[in-house]
Amino acid sequence: MKRRLIAIAVLAAVATGLFLLLVISDRPAQARVDFLDVGQGDATLLQAPSGQRILIDGGPDRAVLGELARVLPFWTKEIDLVIISHFHEDHIGGLLSVAQNYKVKEAVFDSWQAPSQKVQEVLSGFKAEGVGLAVNRGRKKIDLGPGCGLELAGANQAEKDDNHSLIARFDCAGKSWLFLGDAPIEEQARFREELPDWRAETVKISHHGSDDGLDEAWLEQLGAKAAVIEVGKGNKYHHPSRRVLKKLERLGLEIRRTDLDGRVSFAYGP
Repeated sequence: MKRRLIAIAVLAAVATGLFLLLVISDRPAQARVDFLDVGQGDATLLQAPSGQRILIDGGPDRAVLGELARVLPFWTKEIDLVIISHFHEDHIGGLLSVAQNYKVKEAVFDSWQAPSQKVQEVLSGFKAEGVGLAVNRGRKKIDLGPGCGLELAGANQAEKDDNHSLIARFDCAGKSWLFLGDAPIEEQARFREELPDWRAETVKISHHGSDDGLDEAWLEQLGAKAAVIEVGKGNKYHHPSRRVLKKLERLGLEIRRTDLDGRVSFAYGP
C-alpha cells in the first residue's frame, strides 16, 4: 500500500512538472513575427514575450491552419486577438476556420468598413464561436508587457477605395514592424502626415506589392530597412509589381517574399 502511494505521488509530481514545463515553454522567449505562407493573401502571427498572440488577417482559405500548426506548439489553442485589416476574401477567407479550431478571445476591425453580406457572415461566425468583437476608431494602443506594444490606426472618415485598411505597428524588443493591409497610396500619405512619430524597421508592403500600394516617402520617414511582400506564387495579378520591386531596391531595403521564401520569420530577444 505504501509503495502504491509513493508511486502515485511520484507520478503526480512528474505530471505537475510536465504541466509547468508546458506552461513555461508556451510563452515565446522572444518577440516573434511570422509572415505566414498562405498563398495569395495576408496572414501574420505576432507573439510577445509575455505570451500574447495576435493574428493579423487569415489568408484566403484554411491554409492558415497548417501554418499556425507549424509555428505554434501543438498544445497551444488560444489566440488573444485577431486584427482584420479589411474584409477582402484574401484577408478573411481563413478566419472562421481559425475561430473554429482556436479559442480566439477578441477580433477588432475598422469602424468605417462598409457593411456587406460577407462582413456579416464573418462577424456572425465569430459570434457563434464566442469571439468578442471590437470596433476600432482612430488610434489605439495595446500594452503587451515590458518594452512591447501594439498600435492600431484606422480611417477617420469613409474611404472611397475599398482597399482602405486598419493598419498596425508592433514594437517589441527594440524592433518594430508595420502592417499595411491593402492600404492604397492616398491612405498611406494621410497616415504619413498623421503619424509622424511612427518608426518601423520592417514594413509589410501593402496590397501584395501592387502598383497602388507603395508610398516611398513614408518608407523613408519610417526609417524602414526591410520589406516583406505576402504574395502567392504565380498569381494571376502578377504581384508584386516590377516597378515596386525596383523602388524598394532603390531605397536599399532588404526584400523578403512569401512566394519565393515561404514563411518569413523574425525573432528578437534574449
